[in-house]
Amino acid sequence: MSPIYVPGKLTLRKEFVWNETVWNPSMITTALWLDAADASTITESGGAVSQWDDKSGNEKHAIQSSSALRPSYSSNKVIFDGTELMQLPSGLATLNSVSLFVVGRYVASVGVDNYLVFANGGGTDERFYNGRVDATLTEFIWSVENLIDIDTITFSTSTAILGLTHGSNIASPYYNGAALTTASRSKTTTLANWFLGGVNASTPRLDGELQEVILLNSVPPTVIRQKIEGYLAHKWGLTANLPAGHPYKLVGPTP
Repeated sequence: MSPIYVPGKLTLRKEFVWNETVWNPSMITTALWLDAADASTITESGGAVSQWDDKSGNEKHAIQSSSALRPSYSSNKVIFDGTELMQLPSGLATLNSVSLFVVGRYVASVGVDNYLVFANGGGTDERFYNGRVDATLTEFIWSVENLIDIDTITFSTSTAILGLTHGSNIASPYYNGAALTTASRSKTTTLANWFLGGVNASTPRLDGELQEVILLNSVPPTVIRQKIEGYLAHKWGLTANLPAGHPYKLVGPTP
């Protein structure tokens, strides 16, 4: 603490400095944790990303074996150019509870359905994704269960914290720590096929960037969800985006 001199009064000021030792996803149980700020998790081949390591301890690494489909890596970001994608292993998520938090952004729209993260259960009616953008470049869309939209917001190319929890047949989207409209949605199959930046062989793909991806096999209590949002906001310089009432708008979360 450092003293602040005011005539006739001595005031002590406590300064808070946020860093990853204060609170981070290693302090909770994660199904997947991809962190582009950790360069040791990025494997590059020919200047492109062939593997992005999972920090959850589950070894669910994102891979791309085709050199033509590999994104690039620069300035703590995995960068997709509209033709690339990475695949994640099966078995990432349980049937009834799953939560996804993503830091990323779109650079431009390359057509309908540009995905930051996409998953399905092997059919057309079981899809879970975060941050789809429509063909007119006007909206972010959160959706599960047969592509039925949950909620939308005005599209922006700014980096954002995108969240979606899905449990007890209730899907709840979040944008920069602010809750949007929840919806009743069920899931009948486990989400088996997961991708970053696209949908298997389908096009178009993401023209944008991913910085961090956190997946939970649960719907966390509010206090944990807000810690995740606060961690991401302070780490990636997005605190101005958090709503005024967010508990971590001014300081990062503590254990």
